[in-house]
Amino acid sequence: MPRFFDNTLSMPSLGVNKSVKLHYLMAKKILIETSPREVRIAILKEERLEEFFLDTPFSRSLVGNIYKGKIVNIDPTLQAAFVEFGEEKNGFLPLDEIDPQYFIAKPRTRRKRIEALLQKGQPLIVQVTKDPRGEKGAYLTTYLALAGRYLVLMPNKPVKGVSLKIEEVQRRRALKEFLSQLELPKGMGLIVRTAAAARSKRDLLNDLDYLFRLWDIIRKKAAEAPIPSLLYEELPLVLKVIRDYFTWEVKEVLVDDEAIYQGLLGFFQEFMPRYRSRLRLYKDPLPLFERFHVEEQVKELYQREFVLPSGGILYFDLSEALVAIDVNTSKGKGPWDPETLAFLTNLEAASEIPRQLRLRGLSGLIVIDFIDMADPAHKKEVERAIREGFKVDKAKVDLGSISKFGLLELSRQRIRPSLLEISADVCPYCQGKGWIRKTALLSEEILRELRKFALRGEGQVKLRARPEIIEYLEKERVEELGKVGIKILFYPDSRFSFDLYEILPIKGEEGR
Repeated sequence: MPRFFDNTLSMPSLGVNKSVKLHYLMAKKILIETSPREVRIAILKEERLEEFFLDTPFSRSLVGNIYKGKIVNIDPTLQAAFVEFGEEKNGFLPLDEIDPQYFIAKPRTRRKRIEALLQKGQPLIVQVTKDPRGEKGAYLTTYLALAGRYLVLMPNKPVKGVSLKIEEVQRRRALKEFLSQLELPKGMGLIVRTAAAARSKRDLLNDLDYLFRLWDIIRKKAAEAPIPSLLYEELPLVLKVIRDYFTWEVKEVLVDDEAIYQGLLGFFQEFMPRYRSRLRLYKDPLPLFERFHVEEQVKELYQREFVLPSGGILYFDLSEALVAIDVNTSKGKGPWDPETLAFLTNLEAASEIPRQLRLRGLSGLIVIDFIDMADPAHKKEVERAIREGFKVDKAKVDLGSISKFGLLELSRQRIRPSLLEISADVCPYCQGKGWIRKTALLSEEILRELRKFALRGEGQVKLRARPEIIEYLEKERVEELGKVGIKILFYPDSRFSFDLYEILPIKGEEGR
């Protein structure tokens, strides 16, 4: 348990002196709507969707889970280890994420080499920081972090800090004083979360006590568990959202499922008893998202374009390397000169883009193509607006400046899979390219290939392609097919992608 030097530490009051009008404007709701195959969670502010989460059987996340694993390979080129930890793919553990307590030898120089510090078969405790993607396994760290309502305990990283999103000077000073008077066990660290801004010392100490008990359970389990083993599983998404996003501003949490309601009620009673009256079971036959006009806002998130109130349009295009956002005036018109119109549209886009990135779960490298502006002051104002919009984002964001080409680059931390990753499959027509070849030109290519078979003396072939391609050839290119000089058997196959076809020679008995 932590020890205090001074038990008279004062913390800022929980009370927030707001007018009734401002209190109403700041009020938020959390809506939890369920169906047999998904749970959807919406956070509203004045009926405007501010956060959206989707939980499905296909969206299992490993982030936050803690495992006991072992090193199965060490790659000197990558300066990383690959760890077997109980999932399908081995995890990736870079040298920078390895606690020196696991080193089998003391580094001889400043430039550490992983092959001299670790060995195959070595056991270690790891936590997932990034989910597996494609052929890549999960990203791992040995620097563990246990998140509570108000604090994050780091059992093997001795740092103390206060969330940068707590900006009010007096509160930051009080929270730093709180940390300075805590005497944690050797090697441990503690971060004060944004939700702690208006909490009492008792609330923080209760949270810290819970985290110490949790770490004690994990530590004891690790001592006895075989390799590989799951030592700690992160909370289900519903509880995680309440833990991370519920604040005094949330005046109501509505859930339409009895079982989830009971689980949340237990969570509130244990961690936030004073707020349990804000949790309600929704029983109205009208779906929850329809009741609060959320459904249409959610549908917009699956579209490539988003229409701004002025009529301007944001286009979102995803690739392996980056997310590209194009700002377009489109129908946005007004009695302004081109520079003013560009500035006003860009300003509106800069305020909306951070929200769209949160809602869609987009991360990584993001490039925004703003409408060209000549006035440097306008560019600075747009940069200020987008910086302001990211202040409420829980993901870490690194912002650049608008270049002479009108481009602004930024990187956004991946804290969960994107909405499209969870809810969509790769298009069977284009295989994710976003376009397909024109049927007429694809047919030309097929005819060329058929002529090659004829020149090689093949008597008959079978052509397998999508039904649309076969139909086009039989209806529109029948004359060219007759001139090829080869017998063709057609095999329509809807499993083929649009650009894919197969031509095979038919030998002997097969052609009869």
